[in-house]
Amino acid sequence: MSNEQYNPNQPHQPGQQQGAQGQPPHYTQRVSYAPPPPPARRGRTGFWILAFLLAVSLVGNFLLLMAVMVLVRGGPSEGREQKLQEVVVESADTSKRIALLRIEGIIVEELSGRLTPSGADYEFVKKQVDQIIADERVKAVVVVVNSPGGGASASDMILKQLRRLRDERGLPVVVQMGSLAASGGYYVAMAGEYIFAQPTTITGSIGVVAQFFSLENLLSEKLGVETYIIESGERKTVGSPFRDMTQEEYGYLQETIVMPMYERFIEVIMEGRKSLDESELREVADGRIMNADQAKTLGLIDAVGFREDAIEYAKGRARLKEATIVQYQRQVGLLDVLGLSAGRAAPDMSISADTLQRMAAPRVLMQWMP
Repeated sequence: MSNEQYNPNQPHQPGQQQGAQGQPPHYTQRVSYAPPPPPARRGRTGFWILAFLLAVSLVGNFLLLMAVMVLVRGGPSEGREQKLQEVVVESADTSKRIALLRIEGIIVEELSGRLTPSGADYEFVKKQVDQIIADERVKAVVVVVNSPGGGASASDMILKQLRRLRDERGLPVVVQMGSLAASGGYYVAMAGEYIFAQPTTITGSIGVVAQFFSLENLLSEKLGVETYIIESGERKTVGSPFRDMTQEEYGYLQETIVMPMYERFIEVIMEGRKSLDESELREVADGRIMNADQAKTLGLIDAVGFREDAIEYAKGRARLKEATIVQYQRQVGLLDVLGLSAGRAAPDMSISADTLQRMAAPRVLMQWMP
């Protein structure tokens, strides 16, 4: 069958079929027809599968976290003190040990914040001491000090703990000063019977400093806030951050707080360095810093050397030819990172009157403050 179209103006040609009753001939045209494709599915099945898997994962992780929190807070370990993790620094073919006790960073009574690797808080030092005393394999201790000092009370508390090593176990205690062992860092070093300092160690800074903040100008001139204080005695609010200090109050605080703690500092040094002459000590105990050679000349340390020298000396004092060297560190888990561990409060980020009071509270420090 021909596919050409019919043209009514074209005359009829022979051989073409005449339509009925004189109508134009009928032509049949074959047209190919394909049904339209079905609408494509837009991945709805895959979307719902992914959504389901995500929901299952979230629920599972939540349940796992809750289970871990229950175990940490209310499990069998609740009420029991968690031990520090023991790390072998140098292994030897013997069970006898020398412990490295680290005091690193600013000396404080307790940590604040969620994740603080500092090793100079009282709690961490006490745990190290407790663990060393309980371990009969430890025959000597090397106290590694790398600190500018810190709180006066915290330094005194840590010194008391370090003295337990000799008083309760009779352990030889050797101090090795790192890059910095000043003020309170030198104060705690007085627990050692022999002190090494690296050639580049900064030490000294013997003295006490008290810091008081005044918010009077900030409140009255900047914020327009007036503070009224009613006190039972004229010295009840000495050092208050809400008013300026008078010269008489300045002298009173120096006499009452700073100088007695300074005398305590001198007393502790004389107990730890019996060969020192007190009058010569007072001449250099004016807050000045010094290097290792100067400190050795003055008798504030015994030798210039590194940690290996301190360890070898400790071996000799413990009569050991070889020893396994160990140290201790906190066990930090996921909950510590998240601030959810038991007994560890999240830092207070709110700005309240109580927060301002704590920020402005006076601080008495044995700390090198360049």
